[in-house]
Amino acid sequence: MVSQMNFNQTIRHYFEIACVHESEIRSDARAGEKYDKSLRTWVKFQLTITDGQLYSINFNLYGCPYTIAICGVIIDSFLGQSLDNITSEALDNKIGSIDLPRKLFGKFILIKEAFFEELNCSIH
Repeated sequence: MVSQMNFNQTIRHYFEIACVHESEIRSDARAGEKYDKSLRTWVKFQLTITDGQLYSINFNLYGCPYTIAICGVIIDSFLGQSLDNITSEALDNKIGSIDLPRKLFGKFILIKEAFFEELNCSIH
């Protein structure tokens, strides 16, 4: 009887620790959408932020291959990063790697603005 009571107390103790640990994790889902008919671009996305890190990024989009590439750069650059490390300047530097034609730069600005509006970050 004593061992059964100790076992139940032990289980309860570890269960309470697990519940406390789980409640300390802060997760936030955010969604955004932007479109511009003149640019023929539509992007809808969902961000999951857990404990101050960008845990997941999901995109639905319509546009040219450059639109897909821009979203890919965002995912490659920021997935798993702390919100403190996600800056507009970092994205500007990364976008240079896909050699975006000047006439399509409006698509980049549209997607960038939508992304940073949801992160509540300022674009410098």
